[in-house]
Amino acid sequence: MFKTEKKTAGKRSRAVLNERFVSTEQIRMIQLRVQHLMGKDTVNIMMTSADDYVKKSLLAVKLSMAMAEQGKRVLLVDMDTSKPSVHQWFGQTNMSGWAETVFDNKKAAGLIQDTIHPGLYTLTAGQNRRGSQDALLMEQVKKTAAECRGNFDLVLYLAPSYTSSADAQLVVHECDGVIVTAKTGKTKVADLLSTRKEVEKAGNKVLGVILQTGR
Repeated sequence: MFKTEKKTAGKRSRAVLNERFVSTEQIRMIQLRVQHLMGKDTVNIMMTSADDYVKKSLLAVKLSMAMAEQGKRVLLVDMDTSKPSVHQWFGQTNMSGWAETVFDNKKAAGLIQDTIHPGLYTLTAGQNRRGSQDALLMEQVKKTAAECRGNFDLVLYLAPSYTSSADAQLVVHECDGVIVTAKTGKTKVADLLSTRKEVEKAGNKVLGVILQTGR
């Protein structure tokens, strides 16, 4: 059983989850595709982007909440240690998280926090750092992914832009599918196609694209 940081009822999610940013229908379509993958085993999904225009954390929070509302036990993992954001939506601390499990070999169990949304938990990004060899990081990523997989129905990894992030390209091997996000009027089709090609080259598949509208 994971140790989770208890939140008071007075702390509300700061997520503005409405049609100005992403349609509920888009989330519903992706949700159905994820549910199709889910059987008795945990499903690991990565959400990434083709560029840095899109607010991925907003979309990840909305999808995570939608899955938790279906009675699933969901863990949202913030992998973007250079621009951590998940903790801000839930008013959480970000002293330790994903970075500490990968770089310091800490157990995820003691770092996972709960939210006011039943069934939804987070592993925040933690402190930004660099320096370890990819081969060593891969082993730690595998260990953390295995630990999380054994305790949740769905683990959603929020990753930086895929083609510019070594971390995303490490975690993709631990996932059952990838969701790519884009921003209307900003993201180039060529970048989306390049991201899809790289994901498929890694032996994975793109489950769908979520478009962010508005500012």
